[in-house]
Amino acid sequence: MEIKKTGIERQFELTKKQLNEKIQNLNEIINGEKETRDMWIERYDKEHKESSLMNAQLLQEKSDHKDQILANKNLDIKYKNAQRQVDMMMA
Repeated sequence: MEIKKTGIERQFELTKKQLNEKIQNLNEIINGEKETRDMWIERYDKEHKESSLMNAQLLQEKSDHKDQILANKNLDIKYKNAQRQVDMMMA
């Protein structure tokens, strides 16, 4: 009986050790996954901020472009009016 008991105790300790190692390995995997997730979250946040800034810059550039087009048209109208006045004076 004593030998059987010792055998069972050894088997229990071995099983306990294996399960503890498995738990430790799984915890390491979980920690690795958490680090990977955090890295992706940081990357997403960084890229999202950069994208938002680029979109804001694009909108500003579009607005500036439209302003320049309007200013150009305004100058063209002023030029045509001045040209008409010169043509009227010459005629």
